[in-house]
Amino acid sequence: METVVEDPLAQQSLFLLGWHTVGANHPDRYALDLLGNILLVGESARIPKILQDEKKLTAFSGGTHFAQRDVGLVFIQALPNKDVKFDAIKQVVRDEVAKIQKSGITAKELQKAINKKVMDTVETLATNAGRAGEIAQGALFHNDPKHILTDLEKYQQVKPADIKRVATEYLGANWLTLEINPGSTGAPMMGPG
Repeated sequence: METVVEDPLAQQSLFLLGWHTVGANHPDRYALDLLGNILLVGESARIPKILQDEKKLTAFSGGTHFAQRDVGLVFIQALPNKDVKFDAIKQVVRDEVAKIQKSGITAKELQKAINKKVMDTVETLATNAGRAGEIAQGALFHNDPKHILTDLEKYQQVKPADIKRVATEYLGANWLTLEINPGSTGAPMMGPG
């Protein structure tokens, strides 16, 4: 489903893309989370690196895999540079997803994504509030007060073949897109471009 919205209050365009995925308790969530990191999170993530650094199509781009209890979403947001069309950004996304579907990822990319999860976990558990929150969420939603540690073990079990499989299974042509553009009375564009 593709939607275009003209927003008279928007100062510049914003492009959003997403795929429905699985919930937090599904075994594929771990591979999807890591795939989201490889594609979208951080300076070396594949899609922002191409959109921002190589092709200069966006001022910002990023996203993640976000899983609630029963459903999830891999989403991408892109703040395009002036005169960049959504089709150019969609093509970059299609191409990068297709590369993973065809060739998979490297062991180095996977290890980097797992290391990020480890560091995120360490940061969360470094504070009393973080520990208390994770214990409460684990006990309440998963019947496992140590759920954050159980999750970490499951991330470490993901293999490159799992990433390729979930990319093929969940990131197909059935994506959702939302293109928000300034309406005729919109304010002038801000930022680079």
